[in-house]
Amino acid sequence: SPPSPFWVRTKAVKNILSGLNGIKVVKTTKVLDETQLDQLFQEYLEEGYEGQMIRASQAYYQTKRTSDLLKRKTFQDKEFPIVGFKEGLGNRKGCIVLQLKNLDGQLFDSVPVGPVPYLMSLWKSRDQLIGKMAVVKYQNLSSEGIPRFNNTVKIRETNLEEWTPKN
Repeated sequence: SPPSPFWVRTKAVKNILSGLNGIKVVKTTKVLDETQLDQLFQEYLEEGYEGQMIRASQAYYQTKRTSDLLKRKTFQDKEFPIVGFKEGLGNRKGCIVLQLKNLDGQLFDSVPVGPVPYLMSLWKSRDQLIGKMAVVKYQNLSSEGIPRFNNTVKIRETNLEEWTPKN
């Protein structure tokens, strides 16, 4: 059959799946302006969703990433002390993975953002990173208080006495 836009495909899927147990079609809302888009985004976050999918309703299906389908999520950032490091694996051998500590004293890994040569230079000077602060961008915290889907976006000098973990 010839390609069809999203709204046509959605109707067909609803007809095929109607009446099947255990399958739920996700609600799709047509949005007319940015204000409505932002309101729905806030509602989704309050309902516990991690974000919002934004699709061009006239777009045809593509088997690649496209600007016709966008993912919208919020991110947080926070500083954590660098307490150790590991070497990356596979094609990241010779690159650094930072070991950071949260306020509860739990350790977690974070990969700095940047090209491989930069990550390799950090690995070579790894001992000098202990005690510095990593600015970490993450989606949310796990139930254990560990940043999920995190990356280190900046490394800065600090006085660790300013950063006091809980006992």
